[in-house]
Amino acid sequence: MEKRDWVWGYTMKKVPSTPSFYYGGTSHCSLETAVSYLGLKKAVYLNSAETQDAICDEDFCYLKDCDEVVMALTHLEYAESATKIGEFSKTHPNVKGVIIDDFLEEHGPSKDMTPEDLKEVYDNLKAQNPDLKLWVVRYSRHPIHQVDPYLPYIDGIIFWVWISTDHYWRYQYENDTWALKQMGKEVVQGVFLHNYGEDYLKPMPMELLKLQMDMIGRAIERREIDGFCFLQNGWMSRADHREQVQFIKDYTDWFYGTHTDRRG
Repeated sequence: MEKRDWVWGYTMKKVPSTPSFYYGGTSHCSLETAVSYLGLKKAVYLNSAETQDAICDEDFCYLKDCDEVVMALTHLEYAESATKIGEFSKTHPNVKGVIIDDFLEEHGPSKDMTPEDLKEVYDNLKAQNPDLKLWVVRYSRHPIHQVDPYLPYIDGIIFWVWISTDHYWRYQYENDTWALKQMGKEVVQGVFLHNYGEDYLKPMPMELLKLQMDMIGRAIERREIDGFCFLQNGWMSRADHREQVQFIKDYTDWFYGTHTDRRG
């Protein structure tokens, strides 16, 4: 089975430096390096979430070897940045879509977005390049069907579990992936290398990382999830995250290397 996973993060013009949402000094791992290390060809480019100025070749050029890149829409400038990324994609054919991070998150920039607002974003994007997909981020703590009125304007969902627990992954996760599958959209499962939800200073505990990778792998086997998305590149060069990074690399090498897919 071909690897179809993503790395979420930031390109860095100066290395080492400190990408967004990275704590404790500087990182030596830019987004393109993380994609290459894991043997992948897909990236979610977050530089543009903070400013439309990052919709430029100076920041994006490092991802030239990626087959697929999804670019973040700029917060509070979603419709305008959709137009700009759509134009950018005409000269950068590996741009395959856009994403709204923290979509409808209760404290986030898009919390008050209406279906009509999202339609404007969608229409602006498709007017420039109808082949681009519009992705959104959703979290397991949010009602699955909160997005139902928005579904006509959503092509894909990256699903995240902000605080991992043994109970959630063993008991609730399969129910959630089944419900997501019924929406008829492409779904990718986010995997945190860092324990953002509980401790900003520590990596994801290995026992929880191993559990979730196994549960996500089963969901991929059931065709409820289309792949993994690993967040984020900044942590990958940190010695205290080495075990986590090497585990996900080993796991995906094993998973895709041993799964024959002839179901059509």
